[in-house]
Amino acid sequence: MDGKKKRAREWADAQQQQQQQQQQQQQLPEVVVLCILRFFPLAARQRLGFVSRSFLGCTAHSSLWGAIDVDCAPRLRDAKALGAVIGRHARHLRELRLLRVGFAPLSRAIASCEHLRSLALRVPGAGGGRQLGALAAVLGPCGAEIELQQLELHGQALGAGDGKDRAGLLALCATQGGSLRRLALHGGYRLSAADTHAALRSVCDAEAPSDDGEGPCGAEGAGAEGGAGGAPVARLQTLELSGLRALSDEALVTAVCGGRAAAAAAAEEGPGTAGEGAGGPRELRLRTLRCRSCGGLTDAMPRLLCRAGSGRFVAMLRELDLGMCAQLGDEALRHLAAGGAAVVALRALRLEGCPRLTGAGLQHLAGAPFELEVLDLRGCTGICDAAVEVIDGALPSLRSLVLSGCNVGDLGIQLLGRGCTGLANLDLGDCGADRITKIGVWHLALATPLRLSLQRLVLPSLYGCLSGIQLLRRLRDTPDDETDDDEWSDDDKL
Repeated sequence: MDGKKKRAREWADAQQQQQQQQQQQQQLPEVVVLCILRFFPLAARQRLGFVSRSFLGCTAHSSLWGAIDVDCAPRLRDAKALGAVIGRHARHLRELRLLRVGFAPLSRAIASCEHLRSLALRVPGAGGGRQLGALAAVLGPCGAEIELQQLELHGQALGAGDGKDRAGLLALCATQGGSLRRLALHGGYRLSAADTHAALRSVCDAEAPSDDGEGPCGAEGAGAEGGAGGAPVARLQTLELSGLRALSDEALVTAVCGGRAAAAAAAEEGPGTAGEGAGGPRELRLRTLRCRSCGGLTDAMPRLLCRAGSGRFVAMLRELDLGMCAQLGDEALRHLAAGGAAVVALRALRLEGCPRLTGAGLQHLAGAPFELEVLDLRGCTGICDAAVEVIDGALPSLRSLVLSGCNVGDLGIQLLGRGCTGLANLDLGDCGADRITKIGVWHLALATPLRLSLQRLVLPSLYGCLSGIQLLRRLRDTPDDETDDDEWSDDDKL
């Protein structure tokens, strides 16, 4: 009897062990589960933690809570619930985006995130500046002492209100300006030029935190080397201004260049006042400048910027984005090409939605001191087939070209096939099926140097024509000596 019970117990243990092995084989590794959970919305990730202890352990992993975006979690827009989530994962949180909720009730929760480096906020219309001032007091030297590297403020009423509202914006910029490397002000059409200048000056004048100087800015960003004339250098590298209708050419240059703009303007009037303002506060050495939808910018802005920032200021600028500035035209490119050493490091130029830009303006880039690698002309209706030939001769080092929405047809594609042999990205979407036909695509297919360098191709939706990915796949699989008319069937050509 004892032998039967012993054999039954051994058999039950063997069955249980076999089931456990099968379950372990069916379970996904933790690394795979974490990769899947990264695509879960924030609210779904919270609910998944109540299913079992194993899921609770996975959802609480530190790698999943490095960033919180409330836009992707509409069920967590309640301030109390969101504050609890932020407080629970405060030690792991490095990026926080609150563009659909008010941030005023969450100031204490934000202050608990000691490793927070990126913050995006929506500023309400009424009392938004005061809320920014309260947040600055919590994050300031007397509070949590958080060192933000990226600050992004959204809101059409940004800058509206009385003096206390404006003081809140300046207080936040002054509190975090010492560590900021990216500042973005979006949609503030009520933000005046004086307020923009004051905000940037607050960032420049802010005292940088003491560290070892490592990172993208290094010792140069912290002001160890100093600017021209021994002036210290701010850490800010990226400045984004969009929707600022009151921003003019002089206001932008004065805000970015500070005292150097006044010195350059005085140099034009007379040699006796050329040195004034050169030893002002900290200088900005931006690497990226984006001024989108700023209707007050004209063709004179590049000339003023290059003249005021002559020396090491603009010489570090690598990307310039002037998209949706309707008043910019060919003269702006002429002034930019004549900038000399001030724009020698420029590599990316984005001029999306500038209808006054034509091929005559692109011709000025032939003698420019910089070598463009990225050129975005999306939506520039003045760019036609003749402008494509200008691009071919003026920009031999171009790697990415965006002509979506331009008046480019079959002739322009044929010219692209003859030149621009180093292109890796070509975007011809939204050019219209009536302009780019099967003939233009066929010329592009016969361009051997271009087809070998292309890695991404976007074509308009043509009836019966190969898509960009299919075309690249077919061309790469076809040797040079086999690319002829007989190799392609009628269905491929159409």
